Order: sequence, then structure tokens, then C-alpha cells
Amino acid sequence: MKQWYHIAIALIVLGGLVWFLQVDIEKERATEEQEEKESLFLQYDWSKLAKLTIKTSKTEVGFVSTVSTAKPDASEDAADQEPVASDQRSWTIVEPFAAEADSANVRNYIQTLQELKIEKEISDAAEDLSVFGLDTANDDVLIFRLTDSDARVVEVHIGSLNPGDSGNYAKLASAKKIYLVEQRLNYLHDKELKFFREKSLLSYVNTDVKKIVYKWQSKPGFILEKQQGQWQLLQPFAAVGDSVKINSFLADIKNVRIDDFPSEQADSEAQKYGFDKPQGEVTLSVKREGTEPEEEMHTITVGAFDADERTFFARKNSSNSVYQIEKLHRDKLDKVFGNFVQHDLGNFVKGDVQTINIEAKGEKPIRVGLQEESGWHFQQKDGQTFRADSDKSRLLIRKLRQLGAKEFVSKEPEKQHGFAKPDIRVTLEATSKEGDKELSRSYPFVFVKPKPAAKEDDFLDKTLVQGGPDNLVFDVDAAQVKEIRNTINELRDKRLVAAGVTVSAISVKALDDDKKQLEAKKQGETWKLEKSSGVEVKTADGVEDLLQAITELKVDSFVDVASPKGAWSDKPTQGLAFEVAFGSKGKADAPSASFLITHQELDAGYLVQVDASEPFARYGAVVKKSALQPIRTLLGLDDKAAKEADRAKETEEEPSQ
Repeated sequence: MKQWYHIAIALIVLGGLVWFLQVDIEKERATEEQEEKESLFLQYDWSKLAKLTIKTSKTEVGFVSTVSTAKPDASEDAADQEPVASDQRSWTIVEPFAAEADSANVRNYIQTLQELKIEKEISDAAEDLSVFGLDTANDDVLIFRLTDSDARVVEVHIGSLNPGDSGNYAKLASAKKIYLVEQRLNYLHDKELKFFREKSLLSYVNTDVKKIVYKWQSKPGFILEKQQGQWQLLQPFAAVGDSVKINSFLADIKNVRIDDFPSEQADSEAQKYGFDKPQGEVTLSVKREGTEPEEEMHTITVGAFDADERTFFARKNSSNSVYQIEKLHRDKLDKVFGNFVQHDLGNFVKGDVQTINIEAKGEKPIRVGLQEESGWHFQQKDGQTFRADSDKSRLLIRKLRQLGAKEFVSKEPEKQHGFAKPDIRVTLEATSKEGDKELSRSYPFVFVKPKPAAKEDDFLDKTLVQGGPDNLVFDVDAAQVKEIRNTINELRDKRLVAAGVTVSAISVKALDDDKKQLEAKKQGETWKLEKSSGVEVKTADGVEDLLQAITELKVDSFVDVASPKGAWSDKPTQGLAFEVAFGSKGKADAPSASFLITHQELDAGYLVQVDASEPFARYGAVVKKSALQPIRTLLGLDDKAAKEADRAKETEEEPSQ
């Protein structure tokens, strides 16, 4: 019992110590805050600041806040109204004339005044203020005049640096004490009016811009408008806009910086600065989200160049000021409507594509379709199909989806472009669903390499394509088009047995010897040899190895079976005959693939004759001897005489020592 009593006493003592410690910490914090407050040079209710005037040795400029600082309306609950913090306000110049102020800098001056700390007290009442640079008869005194919403004025004087350059002398106009304060405002002493003015030509958020009207002296104008969140070209013709490029243009406009303000008489001096015959005009319609007023119209007029053409003059419809701006910004405003049409030519969903139609100059048209279970297949007019390389088919679709234009060329093909006889035409047929409706769309891509009439022809180094959402003509990267062409050439599947299919039966026999043959069928998960004579495959594992070798067998190239080089033999007598039956879940109820690898030697290897039911059609190909070798080895068909003949041939071909 005594033990619990002692524990309770200890806890009470500990709690008391914690409480006293907390109280001590709070007192220390309050003391620090009070000392911090007392160290500030200016004690002021900044929430009531309505006007700020700054007088330097070169100018006097007055700013007013564009956010109301009036007292709360008596009809509203004052408790629900919060004063706007000074660091959130926008400021406008009202003296010596109305102009836009650099609000961010004004907020910085105010914040610096708020935080300005006293280094030490210098004098209670100095007789000669000029010693401290605080004689207002001298223009070198930096003056801040603060006017609150009740018209009360507080004036701050910032004098010269003290000899040790550790701070500025400062005083209030209404007091005699002189202090040494931080020198954070010293840089303002000799600033001119233009230093305090807004240097950005326009300020807006890109998403608030709803329309762009562009006029330029030497080229066609254009109109862009945002409709349901998507930019559209309205003039000179209707087309889908390129949001990335349009947003980049808006960023360029927003980044235009003003160097100087040569005049405040843009109207009366229009001829002097080239505004009577401007180089161009850009008008932005801006509607800020969540605001009631109608769209604001901001027009930039681009006037003449200065004498050395390093800068140009500009003005805005909302001001009578003349702005002088570096030439590089003028170049960013010089655009053509073709910059802003959709340059992303592959405006389709890859998974929606069901058919690829290809027409290449000098070749037969090709149609490749997607079959739900067995992948991509070539589709012939007679209804027959044969397997395409599904990976290459998907790669072709992906490359077309990624195709981007370098630059716009024209709305429609022109005679010199050569689209009457294109090099390649690829049309994708896609199916998609919108609600309960099934929609079919075609996406054409027509490629041509123009033949220039002369060396100076603009199209000498161009590869053109007609396509995209509005079927316009663009210049594209020739390397991209080459990759597309190469992929088209690789669409034919070089595997004689499709990857991933279920094989239910295998038959292999030598054409020159009926006694050399093998037949095997799949029973459940294992293989059963039905027949095996004259070959070395005698086990289920041997059949698995043979099947793997057959499925890995790829042809090297395709040949025209009608040509003498690839002469088709209806009754070949040399080589191997393969038949592979495809099963569905182990059942031999699917088509079979039959192909002959004859000993008719072509330049690159043996002729392959494929002539079977779907999913194949009749075609010829070449398989390299080295590719066929693993199958011949597994079957044990490399007889001694053939090996010796091959060895003798290799010996004859070796160079003499």
C-alpha cells in the first residue's frame, strides 16, 4: 500500500514540475516575441494601408491598393470579414500618372518596412540632420509615406549609410529620434520611375484565355478559340488546334518584358512609333474563372523598330503608354496559322484499330486484320487469310500513333507535292463505342517524297504526309517514315508456326524416303508417338524438343512462287514435309499448317513451300540451312555421305596456305 502511495506522490511532483516548466517556456516565448516586436523600427497596422508613396532622388511615385481596405459594411457581420493581408494585394501607380505597378516589388518594399529592425538608437534630437543624410531639403533622402484607410499619414525617412556600412540612419518625420536600421532599403535611393513600373506586357493564366485574334502585316491572320476545353482554328479555315503549341505561344506573350517607357502619348504620337501602320496586332480574350464580368480584351499593337532595329515599340489598348521591347520578343510574336493546327497526326486510340490497309507504289495492296483469338492476319480478296506478324502489326500502329509533324505545309495537296501518285498510303480502320453506339472511323496517312523541279525547290529535303484530324499536309521526319516503311516490310510473320498456339499433332516425313517419318499426338499433357521410323526421336521428351525447334524455325525471306527463282513444285522429291495440327484445349479440331522445306537450293538457303488451309495461303519463302539444322539433327537425318560431301565442299572453298 505504501508503495502505491509513494508512486502517487512522485507523479504529483512530476506533474507539478512539468507545469512549472511549461509556464516558464510560455513566459520566455512571450518575452522573446515582445523583444522582437520592440526591435522593429515601425509599429503600424498594415491591414489598413491604403496608399504608399515612395520618394527617391530621381522621382516620386504613389501607389494605391486595388483591393478595397474600407471598413466592413454595417449590414454584414464584421466577424465574418477578414482584412486582406498587405502581401496579397495588387498595387497601381496613381502618381505622377496612372500606370501599372510592379505589384510583387511593392509588396516586397512593404514587407521590408514591416520587418525593418533597429540596430541601435543614435540620437534623441540631432540638430544637424544632414550629418545623417536625413535633411529633407536634400533630394537624397529616401521617403516612404504610408496613408491608411482613415487618411492618417506616417512618413519614414531613410538617410545615408553609417561609416561602417552596417546600416542606414532612419527616423519618423513626426519624431526626433534617429536610429540605425538594417540597410535593406538602401538600393532604392536613386531609382527612377520606370523601376517601379510593371515590366510584363500582359499578365494572365493560360487557362483563362478563351480566344486569340492575330493580324500581321506580311501574312494571313488567324483566329483561335477554345471550345469545350479544346483549341480550334476558326480562320482562315476550320481545324483542330494544337493545344501544346498554342499554350507555348501564350507563354511567349506572357514572357515579353518591357525595357523602357519612352512616351505616355501613344495616341497622339502613333505615327512616330509606327502604330498608324503596325506590323501586327494580337488580341486575347480573357475570362477569369469564377468572375462575373465579361471577357477582358487585351490587344497588343506591334509598332516600328527603333533606329538600330535592336528594339521595337508596342502599346496596349488599355494604356496610352509606349513600350520599348527587345527584338527577340517581337520574333516570338511573329507566327503563321500553320504553327497552331494539330501536329499530332496519330489522333486515334491504338486499341480501337481493327484493320490496316496498305498501298505502296509498285506493289499489290495489303490488308491486315485483327482476328480476336489468333492475332493479326493478311486478308485476301478471295477470303483466304494467312498469318501476319502480330508484334510488327502492333508496332506499325504504335509508330503511326507517335507520328508528329515538323511543320504545316498546306490545307490541301498541291500539284507539285506529288500526292496523285503517293509512295505509301496507310489507312487504319478503327471501331469504338460511345454509349450504346458502335462507331467506325478511318484514319488515312498518305506519304510522298516530292521530286523537286529544281535544286532550290522548297521540297528538296521534305517528306510529306497528308493526315491528322483534318487531313492536312505536313512535313514529317524522313527517319520516322523510313521506320514505318521498314515495319510494313516486316509485317509478314517469319515463323512457320505461330507463337503461343496449342499444337495437338505433329507429322514429319522425308520426301525422298517414305520409311523416314514421324507422327505424334498430344494426349493430355504428354506426347504419344504414333509412328517413328528412320528417325531418332523415340520419346515424348524428344517430341517436345522437336516441337520447340519447329516453333522456333523462321524463314529468312519471302519469294514470289511464280518466278523462276522460286519455282513451285507440286510434287517435290527432296526435303522434308511438315504438318502441324492446332488444337483447342488439347483437341485436334483447329486448322493445320502444312509446309514443305525442299532441297531446291536458292541463293540464301532452301525453298519453303506453304500451301495449306486457313489461317495460311500459298506462299514461298527461303529458310537458311543453319536454321533447319537443329531439326535435321534431332531427327538424325544428317547421313554420313551428306556430311562427307559438305566437308569436302568446305575444304575446296578454303584458301590455299
